[in-house]
Amino acid sequence: NCRVDELESEIITLSDEKYKLIDDKSNLASEVDRLKCELEKRDTCLNVANCRVDELESEIITLSDEKDSLIDEVERLNIELKERDTCLNVTNCRVDELEDKIVTLSDKKQNLTDESSNLASKVDQLHSEIGQLHLETEHLRSLRHAKVIVPSKQDPLSSLRSVYVDKQVGECFDFGRYPQGPNGESNPITWRILSRDSNGLLVISEKGLDTKPYNRELVDITCWSDCTLRSWLNDEFYKKAFNEQEQSLIKKTMLANNAGPSTEDNVFLLSVDETESLFASENDRCCKPTEYAAENGASQYNDNNNDVVYKGNTWWWLRSRGNYDDSAALVNGDGSIIDYNYVYDDYGSIRPAFQLAI
Repeated sequence: NCRVDELESEIITLSDEKYKLIDDKSNLASEVDRLKCELEKRDTCLNVANCRVDELESEIITLSDEKDSLIDEVERLNIELKERDTCLNVTNCRVDELEDKIVTLSDKKQNLTDESSNLASKVDQLHSEIGQLHLETEHLRSLRHAKVIVPSKQDPLSSLRSVYVDKQVGECFDFGRYPQGPNGESNPITWRILSRDSNGLLVISEKGLDTKPYNRELVDITCWSDCTLRSWLNDEFYKKAFNEQEQSLIKKTMLANNAGPSTEDNVFLLSVDETESLFASENDRCCKPTEYAAENGASQYNDNNNDVVYKGNTWWWLRSRGNYDDSAALVNGDGSIIDYNYVYDDYGSIRPAFQLAI
């Protein structure tokens, strides 16, 4: 009986363990199913990851190909840049050579212009001497045929005076010569009579004959008596434009100036007061430069000024000092008077004036 009881107790214990094992088996089966699902999910993710890896590897291969292409393009551009740098250096050298040639040609042109002007002056002088010789020859011929002694020679200046002696205010005549045409071609100078009295004629050039600064340097105080333009007019221009006979008819003029001392000049520029009183209107003051002056840089109105009526006009210097110590007055291209312009500006035209004996 005791043994039977023990066995029954063991059977009960084994039965409990059996149910427990059955429950554990059921739990293990559930866990196995869960693990299988998770494994399937991980397999799916792995497949997706593998596909992405394949895509990335393909992109890497593509980028690598593009990188190689870019490297080749960079090398090609570097080669092309070096070639262009070489061409640019060659071009710069050529430009430097051309600039040197331009400077040389400009110097030669200036030398030829100066030589042409000197030759023109000599030709004018020779023409004058030839004319005088013709007069003397005709005179000697008349003496030889008439067999009479003439007590005095004919005034050699009478023919020069006859050109202008009967002219009135506002009329023009030719007197002297100066480069006016293209390339410095010398032509007779046309003068306009501004006033007439017992002392003679006050005349001014009809056109701007040349272009010069009022003074070559910008200084604090610039007066007509000390400026370089006055020196040029009474030396270089005076000698180039007029021969000895013509010079003998030009009277020295005592000038009152608005700054500095009075001056006595053969050739001069008008003052502001003289310009306002001697011209009938602003339009009457307008003038154009000669071709020679324009070639030398004389300022000219153009279509961009929106003043077509003044097209081709130039501004010209007056001898009066401007509102500031380093300035001088001028007549603008529209005929108005401006009281201020830097004295070193070298693109203003020159209209010389002088007193001519009757």
